[in-house]
Amino acid sequence: MEYEEKRDMVYELLDLLKENKLNEVQKQTIKNIVKGLKNRTEKQKERFYMFYNLLESESKNYRLCDMAELYNCTSSCIKFSISRIRNNLINDDESNLAIMKKILNEYHNKN
Repeated sequence: MEYEEKRDMVYELLDLLKENKLNEVQKQTIKNIVKGLKNRTEKQKERFYMFYNLLESESKNYRLCDMAELYNCTSSCIKFSISRIRNNLINDDESNLAIMKKILNEYHNKN
């Protein structure tokens, strides 16, 4: 898969997550992929989960400034954490990319 195709796929998937358009099974699958990313801190992953509505216990739609206040840092710090995870997803191994592509296809076939 070409880089541009991977990037577009991940961005579309993240947009669907942000808009809360994926079901719980799909969200959990993506959360498991993120959880398995190597060389990423737990704090980065936690921020990603919050921003993209992947926390089961909360349904709040967090903005960068809300999260910055929670973590007592700047919005750009939060944005950087989230982008590190996003970039890892784009450059992830083919098996995880295939899973993400399957989720997108399920969503498009249903809607």
